[in-house]
Amino acid sequence: MAISVSRSAKSRPDLGKQVSTITLDGSYAAGGYAVSNAALGMVDTPDQVTMTYSHATATNNFVPVYDFANNKIKIFKSGTAGATLNECVSGDITSSHSIVVEATGRPIL
Repeated sequence: MAISVSRSAKSRPDLGKQVSTITLDGSYAAGGYAVSNAALGMVDTPDQVTMTYSHATATNNFVPVYDFANNKIKIFKSGTAGATLNECVSGDITSSHSIVVEATGRPIL
């Protein structure tokens, strides 16, 4: 299974902003999910990426981080006693997880 991306009606390409929902899967690989600029609705690397993590249950201890150098979304979870963040491993994430991504830069029109 692979992640899926859908563009939101809240996108404003005329203002350089694309909003997408990325539905995740259970095959998270070390280093994160590869996401192309085009999948984010951008011509090239976005200037800014803001992400909001959503999970089907009330517990949400996942933190998404965009890796600009490698065009990946890395996901971290709280570690022992919440003191540190550890990168997720395969199986930590399921298709009930999604991320709303707001990318700003040169959008695909």
